Amino acid sequence: MSSQLLKTLVLLLLLFIAVTSANVDKTIFLGPAPKSTTHLKRSIGLSALPVLGPPQLPVAVQIARSFPLETSSNGTETWLLLSDLEPARRYELRVGFPATQPTRFGLETFTLEDVVNSPLLLSSCIAFAGSAAKRSLDATLGAKRDVKQTTSLLFVRITAAANYFTTDKTLMQNPPPVDVDLALDPFILNILPGSLLLTIGYIVALAISAWFLSDHIWISLGGIKKECDTKSHKE
Repeated sequence: MSSQLLKTLVLLLLLFIAVTSANVDKTIFLGPAPKSTTHLKRSIGLSALPVLGPPQLPVAVQIARSFPLETSSNGTETWLLLSDLEPARRYELRVGFPATQPTRFGLETFTLEDVVNSPLLLSSCIAFAGSAAKRSLDATLGAKRDVKQTTSLLFVRITAAANYFTTDKTLMQNPPPVDVDLALDPFILNILPGSLLLTIGYIVALAISAWFLSDHIWISLGGIKKECDTKSHKE
């Protein structure tokens, strides 16, 4: 493969990544070691959190948001549990949202020990578990999944802050929930997101096809030039 073709492939891949990253926030993490969830199930607040696993994702939901305040500069918090992960496997969690609903997101992941040992995180989880935003999210997700007795588990905190200005006082005082697509993308060999594999194959095939097509066009143009030169000599 020539250096020119390699440069073309790299440029196409970078262009694709730049385009697909629009209106998407993400975080990358490793699946933690399996832990007993006994403490989780004994806590009414923690056990009430929505549970999602690889089979349920991607999923379309609505997430509550608010304008940043001095007391809450990151907007509204939403808590989720990711269960049935593969230990030591790299994952990418993505939040995609429409450009017509400008929102600033924050994504953080915590282990069970992180939450249990932090009064601040624990109180935040419990507060969300009893909120209207959580009940609305439950209605979208449907029946709640049970957490296994021992599993690779992570807490996910999503913060959503409205990021727009309008003369509509109602929209400024009470921003509507934002439509989001939650996607969990496992990495292949902990190097490449699985969702990019097909796209990279397509780009490579397209670049190779373009390379051979350019040779054919060049040969055709050379033939036309030769024919024109022959005619000019005869004249």
